[in-house]
Amino acid sequence: MAQEVLDRNSAIEQSAAQITQTVSETYATIEQVDGISVGGRNLAIGTNQGVSNWSNWSFGTSGASATKEEVDVNGVRAVKFTRNDVANTSWTYLSYAKFASNLIEPSTDYVISFDVLSSVNSGFNVGLLSNDSSLIWADLKSTGQVDANVWTKLSARITTREALGDPTSTGIRIYFTAWKNDPGISYTFKNLKLEKGTIPT
Repeated sequence: MAQEVLDRNSAIEQSAAQITQTVSETYATIEQVDGISVGGRNLAIGTNQGVSNWSNWSFGTSGASATKEEVDVNGVRAVKFTRNDVANTSWTYLSYAKFASNLIEPSTDYVISFDVLSSVNSGFNVGLLSNDSSLIWADLKSTGQVDANVWTKLSARITTREALGDPTSTGIRIYFTAWKNDPGISYTFKNLKLEKGTIPT
């Protein structure tokens, strides 16, 4: 009987140790979560309205261009850009232009996120710039990579600069750069968000 009790106590202690280890491996400590804040209000206004507020996909090479069209994705009014057959050997960018710009604060963390369907493996850099891109509100940051033909949510954490311009005179846009732009490829976007914080919702 005594040995049975000892065996049970030993089993209980082993189970408790396993639980403690599992909890330790699964949950972050207070120190690990310090500085993390989850986004909330979308400061990009009027998203999921097809082509509204999206610029044309622009290129530095004459003749290089892309079409822009609204597409329905399970009831969401997404926007699709498709390249023509002229190769681009210069700069390229895309932007989104409508914001609650009065709520953009200096030296503050924000997160840009969006869902994208790409016809090729690619990546993006995103940031906040003035309409003519001469004034940087938040430096361009990488969103990571997307695999071809799979809807993927990408995001990038950005930090606004200490000194910001006047958005009423300069405008402000989310700029997309550093993505593949070979002839014939396409990108479809939905659920674009700009949120205060470090984690997208």
